Amino acid sequence: MVDPFHLVKLGNDAVTAVRQRLVRDHKGRRGRLIDPAWANRRLLLRGADTLSRGGWARLEKVFRTD
Repeated sequence: MVDPFHLVKLGNDAVTAVRQRLVRDHKGRRGRLIDPAWANRRLLLRGADTLSRGGWARLEKVFRTD
């Protein structure tokens, strides 16, 4: 049996691993502060119901540009 905390942690770890792999594959390096996906990486780990309007706008901008 898996408790909710560890289930969410496993999901967040998977999202982080995919984000890191994609940056390495596309840019040939680790993420940097100038990269929108790296600078806003915490937004990807937040619950959709906890994002403010500004957070949603930043997240949508990351998806459009990076």
